[in-house]
Amino acid sequence: MKYAEIKTKHEKAYNEILENNKVFWAFSQEQLEKGKEKIGITENKELTSIGMGGFCPKVNAEKLFSELKEEDKRYNKELKQAKEEKEQAILYELNNHEAFYAGNYEPV
Repeated sequence: MKYAEIKTKHEKAYNEILENNKVFWAFSQEQLEKGKEKIGITENKELTSIGMGGFCPKVNAEKLFSELKEEDKRYNKELKQAKEEKEQAILYELNNHEAFYAGNYEPV
């Protein structure tokens, strides 16, 4: 499997996990209220922050982190199995981070 395919598969799985666990992002009170309404929660005490502006129902938090950890393990295993794709992975990430355009590859 090519690096871009592995990465796309990982992103899709991650997004499904976030959606299934009712994760939303809010950076203002208005966004917080809309997010709570979308997932059917009325009280802030029913939510937990997952960092970086993300929230999910407290009852889903443990399952969320467990599923994300398992997905990361699967992803890393696939990457290790695709060692021949190392050069492709490096170029993909360099392009993704605009290293060639910015002339700085350190963030990669």
